[in-house]
Amino acid sequence: MNAQAAALAEAEQDDVLSSPEDMILNSRYRIVRSAPLPSYGTSATQAYRVEDEQHGPLDLYALVGDQTLSPRSEETAMLIGFDHRHLVRLVDAGTVPFGGPGTAHRTIILEFPTGGHVMSPQGAHAMTENEVKRRIMGPVIEALSALHTQSIVHCAVHPHNLFYADELGRQVVLGDGVSSVPGQCQPSAFEPLERASVAPLGRGQGGVRPMFMLSVRRSWHC
Repeated sequence: MNAQAAALAEAEQDDVLSSPEDMILNSRYRIVRSAPLPSYGTSATQAYRVEDEQHGPLDLYALVGDQTLSPRSEETAMLIGFDHRHLVRLVDAGTVPFGGPGTAHRTIILEFPTGGHVMSPQGAHAMTENEVKRRIMGPVIEALSALHTQSIVHCAVHPHNLFYADELGRQVVLGDGVSSVPGQCQPSAFEPLERASVAPLGRGQGGVRPMFMLSVRRSWHC
């Protein structure tokens, strides 16, 4: 099974008619409730496969949040369509009645990183210290710098939010950073609440993270 197939395995199902439980975002994106992606969600969101009803099959997924969350609406609007080689692209956003009529759950649509998680058990060899610096930290700092040009702090930089953009694992991308309030989904060791809310770039986010990454690199695969 190749990397793309492994990354999408949890969403694989026989072709079926659209379920009445599916949700349509902005009259275009069908959120397939029968195709959850548990490993792509967060403590504040649930992830599902998405079908683009205008352009046909595309690698997309949705993060559906709890309607009680205070969304980062301004940052979300700024990032829709923002293209950077080391960021998972945010395609669209809005609300869906995921909890039933009268509910409004903040939802974002993202391009699916077909190479899967950087910390996936698939791969040929564990990363060396130099590989972590070159293949992981370089792209992360580049992505954070790009966000800084938009006055956006990511607030969700941690190992499980790093992905490979393609099935060959040639390019690392940083995942969603706007689907929840700053610091809500952060392990305290990586982004304490008081650090998550600060306005500067957050390059200090690269402090304990590299140490953690290097300490666990023997279990990493690329």
